[in-house]
Amino acid sequence: MYAGREVFPNSPLEYVAAEVRYPYAPRLRQQDVRDEILLDLEDLVPILRSQQRLTMSGIAGGAVSQQLDQVTRAFNRASTLGVTVAANTLTVDTTAYGEFAEFRSVLSRCVSALDKRASPAAVERVGLRFINEVRVPAAVTSVRDWHGWIADALVDIAAVNPDHEAANLEGVVVYTTGEHRSLAFRFAAAPAGSMIGNEPLKRRRPSPDGPFFALDFDSFWQPPVEASPAWAVETIMVALDELHEPVGATFQSAITDKLRDTVLRGANDH
Repeated sequence: MYAGREVFPNSPLEYVAAEVRYPYAPRLRQQDVRDEILLDLEDLVPILRSQQRLTMSGIAGGAVSQQLDQVTRAFNRASTLGVTVAANTLTVDTTAYGEFAEFRSVLSRCVSALDKRASPAAVERVGLRFINEVRVPAAVTSVRDWHGWIADALVDIAAVNPDHEAANLEGVVVYTTGEHRSLAFRFAAAPAGSMIGNEPLKRRRPSPDGPFFALDFDSFWQPPVEASPAWAVETIMVALDELHEPVGATFQSAITDKLRDTVLRGANDH
C-alpha cells in the first residue's frame, strides 16, 4: 500500500484496463472455447458483441505478418465494463472504476475462467493502465495556468522557453519499478477535447468542453520471452498488485493539495 492512498469521491479517473498476454493459444481461436469462458462470466458481462482484431507480428527490419481474427467482446448492461478473450490476450477494461480491490476481483474471475477452459502455456506480459483527465473550476488559457493544480515539476517543463506562451504540453517518463517492471507515465495539457470517447464503453459522465490535464499511467511487467513463467493465476495476480502501487504513488505526486481539496474531495462534478 503506497503512502497517501485515498479514494476520491470526484476522481478524475476515466478509464482503467488490465491486459494479460500469453503465447498464441490455438484453442482460444475456437469460438466454442471462448463462448465457454464468457458463459462463466455471464453474471458480470452478459452482452456479447463480435469485432475484428488485427494482429501484427515480426521483428524490426524483418518481415511482418498480419492476422485478422474475429473476437467476441463482452459487456455489462451499462456498457461500462468490457472483457475480451483473444488467442494471445485477455483484456478487462472499465470506465466505472471504483476501488482497486473491486477491479482486482473482476480480473481474478476472468483469469480463473480462462484458466479453467484453456490454460495457456506461459505468462508473457501483465499490464495495468489508468487514464485521468483533470479538469478544474478555473480559467485555463495556457499551460502556466495549471500551476497550483498540477505539480510544478510537470508544469514548469513549459518554462524552458519563457519568451513564448505554451498552449499545449506533453511528455513521457519511463520508470523502472522492479525486475522486468516499468511504469510509462504520459502527461499532457490540452486546451479541449478528451482522451476517452463514449464508444464502445460509455463514459461515467459526459465529456465536458474545455481544457484538461491528462495523467496517463501504463504499468507493466514483461520478462524476456525465454524467462516467461508458466501460466498460473497466482503469478498474474501478484504481478497486478505490484504494478498498482507505483501508479497510485506517482499520481499522488503529480497533483496538489489544492486540487485534492477543491475538486477531488468535493461533491461538484468538473
